[in-house]
Amino acid sequence: MTTTAPKPTFVNQKWNFRVSIQGIQVGYFTKASMLGQEIELNPHHVGGEVDPLFYSPAKRTTDPMTLEKGSTDNDELWTWWQQHGDVEGAGLDVEELQREVTVELLARDKVTVRKTWVLGKSVLKRFEAGEFDGASSEDVIEKVIIQPVTLDKR
Repeated sequence: MTTTAPKPTFVNQKWNFRVSIQGIQVGYFTKASMLGQEIELNPHHVGGEVDPLFYSPAKRTTDPMTLEKGSTDNDELWTWWQQHGDVEGAGLDVEELQREVTVELLARDKVTVRKTWVLGKSVLKRFEAGEFDGASSEDVIEKVIIQPVTLDKR
């Protein structure tokens, strides 16, 4: 018995990346920036030597990820963004604001997942809504910048 993958819906036919927050699918995007991490190195000098004897790893920082040209049919991303502007007023602390964001690279069939990145303890840095389209039931998102603390590949 042969089974076929479900046909993608209109919303994700042109998108390359599927994004979820805390396991809830929030949208599709055509572009995602590269991911990067950097580890600060501390030099260790011995005696009066000018050149360090060795370097030891210190703090790790993760670069923000930019998602562009997206679409969503729910308000999860917008609601999360709104919480950022009222952290103190709502009595939230930063840990309550942080979310796990999953970004999946889709294969050409738009169903098969090729790679999955998990951005841990993330907060939103920027949200740009797109133009209004009365003919569409989805909301356009021009750009979202996500700042994670951790980065994982699954």
